[in-house]
Amino acid sequence: MQLTETLALADLTAVISVGIAAIVAYTGYQNTRHSSRQTFDNFTLRFIETENADPHLYAARRWLDAAAADPQHDFALYADIAAFFAHHGQAQNISATRRSDGSQSYTAADTEAAQALLRQYLENSGHIRTVIESRNAAAEAVLNGLLEPEAYRLIRRRALTADYRRLENYIQARRRYDPNYAQAFGTLAAQWAAQA
Repeated sequence: MQLTETLALADLTAVISVGIAAIVAYTGYQNTRHSSRQTFDNFTLRFIETENADPHLYAARRWLDAAAADPQHDFALYADIAAFFAHHGQAQNISATRRSDGSQSYTAADTEAAQALLRQYLENSGHIRTVIESRNAAAEAVLNGLLEPEAYRLIRRRALTADYRRLENYIQARRRYDPNYAQAFGTLAAQWAAQA
């Protein structure tokens, strides 16, 4: 009888041990999942802080805000240097050739007016590309699950959709030569605009 009681006590101890092990495993799983979620959220917030600290993006967005305040400003002109020069009455001072891949090569006349217009084009189109490249990279990260979508949307929805609306005609002009240009940026902006 004592042997039976010892076996029953051993079985009870084993069952309790298995129960405790199951509770510990479940708690560990929940803690790991919670920790992983916190890491994901922290990574998203660090990504946003990095965007906020980027001096080139900051300067580009300031320029974009100022340029968008002028209703006559046509961002699509920056998609084609020849159109930009023609718009400013300097078509004779630029020789532009479009390659089969959509890129352009150009030569500007060696006059003060042509060189000043070229500097303006290069600086302003650089600002546009900076904003689009930053927004497109972030959109790709959100769409591919590398950033926490709700946290990023909460913080960046208004800025991202405003930037897309401002630059949409530029993006459409670029898509004539590169159909996938800023595709993620456009997709995310459309999704967020539909949710608003």
